[in-house]
Amino acid sequence: MMDKLTPRIHTEACIKACKHKRADEWVHLFIHTLDTIPKNWYTETELCRGNENWCLMIDGFKLTFGFEFEYP
Repeated sequence: MMDKLTPRIHTEACIKACKHKRADEWVHLFIHTLDTIPKNWYTETELCRGNENWCLMIDGFKLTFGFEFEYP
């Protein structure tokens, strides 16, 4: 879960854990690693758009949640 991890570290951990999976499955596996608020973001933002592109989804994730760790 994303408790006290930065979005970048969380993303790197997901990539490491999913490296044996096909890249097109990563977006669908990613939601299972999220806490409540990021999971809601994923559901409302990403699923509504139908985004299945890992790079675009991760960019949005980092932009949305990165501020929490940059500005205490």
